[in-house]
Amino acid sequence: AKIIIPVAIALIMLIIIALVLSNKGGSNGVGNTISNIRNYGYSVSDGKWYYYVTPNDAGTLTEINKIKANGKDDTVLYSTAKTIVSLNEHGDYIYFIEVDTQTYFELEDSLDNKIYRIKKDGSSATPELLNDNDFDNDCLEMYVVNNSIYYSGTDLKIYKMGLDGQNRELVSDTKTGYLGITDKYILYNVKADIEEEYVTYIMDIDGKNQSVLPMKIEDGK
Repeated sequence: AKIIIPVAIALIMLIIIALVLSNKGGSNGVGNTISNIRNYGYSVSDGKWYYYVTPNDAGTLTEINKIKANGKDDTVLYSTAKTIVSLNEHGDYIYFIEVDTQTYFELEDSLDNKIYRIKKDGSSATPELLNDNDFDNDCLEMYVVNNSIYYSGTDLKIYKMGLDGQNRELVSDTKTGYLGITDKYILYNVKADIEEEYVTYIMDIDGKNQSVLPMKIEDGK
């Protein structure tokens, strides 16, 4: 049976080249941009290659592909029956989250997201599992920043680990379901007293100096 894949994945293929300036990873040690990760992180560039997520021709699998800027040498790096989001690039690897789509839609309480990495050159047919059973199953964001991977744990607190999945440590005990990370700061939401309302906070990349992020309001927006 075909897996359920968000429509946005198919649309990525139509605009992959146009997105190169907005989804370039690697700048200042950051594996992808906040804006791109918040839109599921289906593509990223290292300046030489574009890496992107797309359904295969039959629509039964999800693939990570790479292609040159001139549209040549389109190559499949990895295929899976699950959904792939949150691509990050760093060094020789592409980092990503893999979601069991069937489990997500049929048994939401059993959703099992995992963090993997795979070699850019295609030399590793099987991705390397970096994080299992210590990752928030409702979170679709993770960031490779300054030689660490930042993510939300099962307790919703903010953690980081080495690029090999080792040396996991707590960054902040603040609970959040949203992460936005640059090379210097962590942005996150905390649910306010009013139902469905959230407050956005900012803190240093080391988890210190937490404060509410001022919201600039213009023309009544």
